Parts: sequence; C-alpha cells; structure tokens
Amino acid sequence: MTDDTVVKSVAEKMARAVAYCDLDALRELYTPDACIWNSSDDKEKTVEESLEFLAAQLSMLTKVRFEDVKLTPTPTGYIDQHYARAVLPTGDELRIPNILVVTLEGERVKRIDDYAVAPPAIAAPPEGK
Repeated sequence: MTDDTVVKSVAEKMARAVAYCDLDALRELYTPDACIWNSSDDKEKTVEESLEFLAAQLSMLTKVRFEDVKLTPTPTGYIDQHYARAVLPTGDELRIPNILVVTLEGERVKRIDDYAVAPPAIAAPPEGK
C-alpha cells in the first residue's frame, strides 16, 4: 500500500499544477518515461504529448478547481475521484466527473489512466490548439 502522505502530496501538487496551468511543475511530477492515457481519445501519451494535450484543454477554460476529492491509496499508487469545475469563455460553468488511476514510482508519477467525462469540445481539443 502506498503511503498516505505521499499520495496526498503528489495529488495536491498535481491539482495545483493543473489549476494554475503550470506545465513545468507538472512535468517535474512525472518520471521521464511516464505514460498518460485519456479515456477521451483512448491514446497513451508521453509526458510532452500529454502536457500539450492538457494545455490545449486548459486554454478553453478559466477558473479551474477541484471539488469532492477522494484519494484511495493502492499497492502501486492511488485512485483520485473528483469533480473538475471550470468556466468556459462564454461564462458557462462545467462540472466534470473524473477518476484518475495513478501509478507512482517513489514520489513521481509513472502512469495515469484518466477517466474524465468531459464535453466533446474539451475532451478532444482541435488539432493545433
């Protein structure tokens, strides 16, 4: 079982990096060979591919925050269940349910399986965004 302190620390750092679109901080959390899979496009991505994908998603949102976070340690990392709240440029607010299955290597993220139920425009941003 992964240590609760490590789980909480990594999860908080990841949430803060995403909320502030701090891709450098997020990059530091990943192992160099980390793999990130998203249910929205069913593709495994490298760290850089994932950061590019995330940046495109976040560019369409403002005021990103996470609510009702439940962290469950596992033998290899943790499961993070939460709602992502964000505001679209139109002013419309989104509440996106999400589950992350996170595999850790020490205090760094080795793999994420991201099961978000996001609107299509956010889930798969247009190419080049």
